[in-house]
Amino acid sequence: FIVYRPYHMKKEVFVQFVDVFKKYCVAHGINAPYVVTTQAEVFEEMNDNPQDWGIDVIMKFNIRDRNDLMTLPLNKIDENTSYVRYDWADYVYSGKVKKEARFKEFLSVFTAWDNSSRKAHNWAWIFDDSTPDVYGTWLEYAIDYTDKHLKGDEKIVFINAWNEWCEGAILEPTKHNKFKYLEWLKDNK
Repeated sequence: FIVYRPYHMKKEVFVQFVDVFKKYCVAHGINAPYVVTTQAEVFEEMNDNPQDWGIDVIMKFNIRDRNDLMTLPLNKIDENTSYVRYDWADYVYSGKVKKEARFKEFLSVFTAWDNSSRKAHNWAWIFDDSTPDVYGTWLEYAIDYTDKHLKGDEKIVFINAWNEWCEGAILEPTKHNKFKYLEWLKDNK
């Protein structure tokens, strides 16, 4: 069960929600849900442990650390746009995807990122020039990390996304990349 931003609730309210939800599921013959959230950075900034919120694990969605990344030229659609275009390979190879976790985390990887379609006038981020090999390097790291740090049914890596066209995270075949991302997965499982 993934909760996007639990910290938008008061901690005691969220803890109570999780407790009631888990008890309800068990009472109705369903295993207690495994509670997952995103954005470990927020918990780090709050100096709070997500497990104290009733959260079992964090799904690391790792694009917030953009300091010192190489930016790429950008043609803005008008003078009011406020977005930055980063080099995807620089992001993956810079080591930013390999930061040590303070909490138990499921890693996530994605092929690219571009939220300018919904945030063009509010600091959109574009991670561009992705290739299947760069994506594969990140995925290899995520799989290796997962094998070393998690056990049993917790060995999960999230892939964002099959067809997140609005934000550029596209794993499905395209005219440009054809089946290359899927072929990388098949050849490197």
